[in-house]
Amino acid sequence: MKLIGCAVLLLLLAQVSHAKTGKINRIYGEVLLTEVAMDTPKIWHREEIDAPTPLVNYPIELAKARIQGCTVLSFDITEDGTTENVGVVSSIPNKHLGKYTKKEIKGWRWEQLEPQQSAMSEKRILRFDYCLGLESAEQSLAQCQQQAQLNCG
Repeated sequence: MKLIGCAVLLLLLAQVSHAKTGKINRIYGEVLLTEVAMDTPKIWHREEIDAPTPLVNYPIELAKARIQGCTVLSFDITEDGTTENVGVVSSIPNKHLGKYTKKEIKGWRWEQLEPQQSAMSEKRILRFDYCLGLESAEQSLAQCQQQAQLNCG
């Protein structure tokens, strides 16, 4: 697998407090993307919109529920650079990560790596690891890097 992206969302829930203690919890969310099938040449790359933005944000509702895990999605990039036929291959620990990620990537736009070539469709399979850390962004990143080595299916 090849790491293709990483999105850090620092202080994801900085204003969530415990009802009993009044203590503010800080949760650091990380979404790590890796490419599952790398045996074919790539024609497309994700279009950058204005400034560099995270590829996928950690969903707040899942972070509040402390849901971590991974999902693998397959999809097609069409000849006009849109994402179609998005399917969830696996989603651990439950279907929520897969459903959220599927919704997110449906809106992705793609650009050809070599614009002078004629456009062709392309099949992709990506893995998204969602990790939370209570200490630091570095902790959540390290956790995600370890998690990405495990089976997600």
